[in-house]
Amino acid sequence: MNIQGSNAKELFDDIRQQVALGRIAPGQILPPVRELAQTLGLNRNTVALAYKRLVSAGVADAQGRRGTRIREAIRELAREGHGASSALQDLASGNPAPGYLPAPTQLIAGVRGQTQALYGADPLVPELRAVCQQVFHKDTPPDTDYHVSYGAVDAIERLLQAFLLAGDKVGIEDPGYLNSINSVHTLGYKPVGIAVDSEGIVPASLEAALEDGLRALILTPRAHNPTGCSLSRARAKQIEQILKQYPELLLMIDDHFWMLASSPYRNVIPADHLRWALIRSVSKGLGPDLRVALVASDLQTSERLSQRLASGAQWVSHLLQQMVVHGLTDADIKAQTRVAQAAYVQARIDLMQALKKQGIPFWDSEEGFNLWIPLDREAEPVLAGLAARGWLVRSGQVFGVSNPAQGLRVSFANLNAKDAQRFATDLAQVLQERY
Repeated sequence: MNIQGSNAKELFDDIRQQVALGRIAPGQILPPVRELAQTLGLNRNTVALAYKRLVSAGVADAQGRRGTRIREAIRELAREGHGASSALQDLASGNPAPGYLPAPTQLIAGVRGQTQALYGADPLVPELRAVCQQVFHKDTPPDTDYHVSYGAVDAIERLLQAFLLAGDKVGIEDPGYLNSINSVHTLGYKPVGIAVDSEGIVPASLEAALEDGLRALILTPRAHNPTGCSLSRARAKQIEQILKQYPELLLMIDDHFWMLASSPYRNVIPADHLRWALIRSVSKGLGPDLRVALVASDLQTSERLSQRLASGAQWVSHLLQQMVVHGLTDADIKAQTRVAQAAYVQARIDLMQALKKQGIPFWDSEEGFNLWIPLDREAEPVLAGLAARGWLVRSGQVFGVSNPAQGLRVSFANLNAKDAQRFATDLAQVLQERY
């Protein structure tokens, strides 16, 4: 490794250039600070500063006594959903059932008579601000401000960029939501898996991560993806008590299933927490293509989020905002949402009963479109066996943060009782054959 430079800036530029050209490969460990300083005749502090800048820029990771390692190249990331070309019955995409979403023509009714917004207009239309107050007032303190973003992940990314530096540690449920995992990787932060069980994130795992320097946490209070689990009352209280000791942690609550939830929202945000945001997307109830999420936060976090929005997209289209207002207030659409909620509850019950009948273990699911079936071996043979019988199911491996997760995620939004029985029977046969 031929590193050159007479000061920290030159060292930083030289190493970054060599990484970009492939001369220093991802995963390589840079020379120890003392060794490189002696080789180049520099002060050790000069080399240490260059390495620190490489870490801040996301080029390298500081690993304590193991040295400074060049960060691995971002791998091709798995994504939610799938193309429409598959001939298999889809239990993999994690999508809502299209038949339960309002038609675009219904939502467009909300923009009739509206004029185009111009530069300088309030980023949040008054009607949607009023809706936000109704949506959040029971779950947030009085001194709360509101924003709208292009979906929950957009809000999470902007919040991370507003508060964190490259290489900072971000806690994610493990297994966790694909898009959150991808965002943390892509933005140059270090994802830290927080173990999950049927009651939510595991307190001991959270405490260990916080003690190890966690700077931000993304938490799902209900309808956790991929498992479908929700925080129990007791677990939420435990998490809140733990978080009281870390008031400066950036806490992002992704309550993505709020529109369709039948279980209560369980708060984990301590009363005096300094940096928090509660994010509620409309994707599950009104449709993913709207790309809109409502955000409630403390005033400091609100100001940071405003700055991030102002330096980029500036505002979410007022036309989209008016469509969301209509979708959340129109009596007919609200009635459709209640029908969808009941249908998803029944689909979940049907699938769980079918699996129980076949003796197949699964995590008790309280909300959402997904059910988690744990496996004690690789999922690929099971996926192949199910595909041969006409089923498309998602391997749990892609949802792992620290390590690949062993299990299957079954998305049941479009599954009826008859097909649930057939799927459970087929899965039981595959497990018997493949295991």
